[in-house]
Amino acid sequence: MTANKLVIREYPYLLWLFGVGLLSIAGEALMKSTNLPALMVAVLGLLALVLPEALTISADRETGILSLRYGLFFKRSEKHILIDQISTIRRVSTKMPGHREPKYPRLAYRVEIVQKDGQVIPFRSHFSRSNIISPGQVKELCLFLNVPEG
Repeated sequence: MTANKLVIREYPYLLWLFGVGLLSIAGEALMKSTNLPALMVAVLGLLALVLPEALTISADRETGILSLRYGLFFKRSEKHILIDQISTIRRVSTKMPGHREPKYPRLAYRVEIVQKDGQVIPFRSHFSRSNIISPGQVKELCLFLNVPEG
């Protein structure tokens, strides 16, 4: 972080590690003999490597823009939000379906921007069990942008 720019990166390390593990298991099995289950494991490993999206959050006070950059292995996309249009940034949680223990519910999270016009822009379209963007990073982003944490 510099005085006028903050960058937060979210990488799906666990999925990438899972993909490498599946590919190594499949590679070992395919060296012995070619079989359909090993090929299916290899395809799953490859998908786990190329499909998870990395997210880079860049806030720039000089330009007044918050950028959300999404990167797949083969595709990139970007969202730009004017900082002065941001009302709050909040970390939302929801109970994961099918969990039986009400005493200790399993929660999934996502981070959302609420604009002054009421529009909600999620950082990710889905809720995630992994806590990659931490509450501390949300707080850091809010302090940097001088907006309240919701």
